[in-house]
Amino acid sequence: MRASFRYSVSRAAIAVVLLGALSACGDFNVTDPNNAQLDDFVNNPNKQKAAAVATGIFSGARTGIQTYIWRLGSMGREGANLAGNNQPDFIEPFFGPVAPGGSFGGTLWLDRYANIRTINTYLDAIPRAPDLSASELAASIGMGQTLKALAFWYLIQTRASYGAPVDVDRPVTAAPAPFVSEDSVY
Repeated sequence: MRASFRYSVSRAAIAVVLLGALSACGDFNVTDPNNAQLDDFVNNPNKQKAAAVATGIFSGARTGIQTYIWRLGSMGREGANLAGNNQPDFIEPFFGPVAPGGSFGGTLWLDRYANIRTINTYLDAIPRAPDLSASELAASIGMGQTLKALAFWYLIQTRASYGAPVDVDRPVTAAPAPFVSEDSVY
């Protein structure tokens, strides 16, 4: 009887703690104090917000790079997945055709285009930051343009003569951007 009483009390205590924790979580819309909010940055850019967005841009330039290296390394026969779980996705670049949404062609685009959109937002807002000196503004624009060029270079390295879309800032409801030639992407 004593053991069942302790068990009931501990279950009741856990239930009370969980109920208290859940009632304290009334609003889950909590802003992230470590990152600039998009609307806030676009409408009121400053040096501190620009630094946070620039950090995200540098991070975005590295996102998915392991997959990028593995895919291009397997195509050039410089790398191989020896994990034993390698699916036959290596066949596509060798025997073609490389499908726009296939495992080789499409998977390497998402990270690059997401970063290009972030860079475009950054480049549009940064000239309105009142607390940036002329040299800081020039450096910020140069950084954005350089990493945007790098992202487009990564994109065209996976597609070559197929080309790629460069009109990145289309609304979601708009028709897909047309492909342009390889030299136009460069």
